[in-house]
Amino acid sequence: MVLQAKEQEFRSLFSEMVKGFLRTDEGEVRLRFYDEGRMQGRKNFEALKGAQGDITDGVLRGLLPHTNSAAHRATGAWIHIAPTIQGDIREWYEGAGWTCAEDWPKVAQAILRLVTRCAEDPQSLEVACAEFAAVPYTKGLQTGQLSPILNAVNPDYFLIVNNKSRKVINYFTGGSFKQPLTNYAGANDTGRALVSKLSALMREESDKDTRPADLFDIFCDWLVAVKKYEPVVGVSIGKKIRTQGREVIVTVPFGGTEQPISSVGADTVEPRQSYQIQAALAHVGAKMGFRIWVPRSDRQTILALVPPDKRAHFLEELPLNYDDLTLKTIEQIDVIWLKNRSMARAFEVEHTTAIYSGLLRMADLLALQPNMDIRLHIAAPPDRRDKVRQEILRPTFSLLERGPLYRMCSFLPYSAVEEMNSLPHLEHMNGSIVDKYEDTFAEEEDV
Repeated sequence: MVLQAKEQEFRSLFSEMVKGFLRTDEGEVRLRFYDEGRMQGRKNFEALKGAQGDITDGVLRGLLPHTNSAAHRATGAWIHIAPTIQGDIREWYEGAGWTCAEDWPKVAQAILRLVTRCAEDPQSLEVACAEFAAVPYTKGLQTGQLSPILNAVNPDYFLIVNNKSRKVINYFTGGSFKQPLTNYAGANDTGRALVSKLSALMREESDKDTRPADLFDIFCDWLVAVKKYEPVVGVSIGKKIRTQGREVIVTVPFGGTEQPISSVGADTVEPRQSYQIQAALAHVGAKMGFRIWVPRSDRQTILALVPPDKRAHFLEELPLNYDDLTLKTIEQIDVIWLKNRSMARAFEVEHTTAIYSGLLRMADLLALQPNMDIRLHIAAPPDRRDKVRQEILRPTFSLLERGPLYRMCSFLPYSAVEEMNSLPHLEHMNGSIVDKYEDTFAEEEDV
């Protein structure tokens, strides 16, 4: 149940969401999509329960939540408001080493068994999730992948729980639920109690006779992805660091997403362009033999967009010997190329309005490790070049102890990234190929 001290905070934030998003055309479309998605999910589930023969494709496409892409629509995949499947799940999971090709029929049977058991006996959720997670071939299938279909078959009992809703539940209840499926039963019980407590408030503020759990899910997506509400998104605990002649306390924000609220219209194109550029930069580095780091929150999406033979280049952990504060900063950078145990180049990819936050991460990194030898780049659409220049010349970035950021960070237009990614024989090149495509601000500022 909501912490008493935070009930008024919820009301204020929810009211802001209603006025700024729910009453827009996009908000109305999103509301309608919940019932439409559930109806299709239930239809898929009922068809599979009585199916004969191999059900593998039917389960993977029909019971797991897919993005609203042309490719997914063409294959009849289940399009959902809270998608986790960006591309082909087989390529994604096999490339990540979670599942072998021969295991997919067993994976499909395990998914159908879980959903059937919980549909027949919702009280068995905790045991069913524990048994499912204990099977070695179900690795990678977590709460975000499986709660949508459970919500479809019994929306009164099962909430949609993903990284966004989980953070909001934790914040307003004092919980500490995590992503693994074994946490779902607890998060679901706590979330249902929270929604029940707030249902009258949400209906009053929204003036809509909508399922309260759906209103809550929209609120979670807005609070984390659009408003990026800092108490929920998270900020690292202040830590003392020593600089020349003094000691200061610093914090580094972390854990937020910078993507806009999901669109569910028929013309939605997935994945968004910035993900494609992020994947292209990762692919270029992998082809040249670099090891690749992308943030954990992006990794599944990016792995689905790179060829399977290059996924082994992606790191699960950074092999760097820095303090925790520096590592938290590094971990959020969109793409890093590493050679052995050293970072060679770091790239921030613009996410609509994220130019400033990308530059800030670069500046934080240089402030924490002023002797670090690394090339920095901001990738953005060509028409955003002037905006990048305007931001990088701010006093915050021009008065760094090591020197102006514009001397150390260059601009890469999306078109240059795409051209690099199409070059033949990249495996015989090295990182200096980026220098031929970058646009440096120092040439015009240091005249």
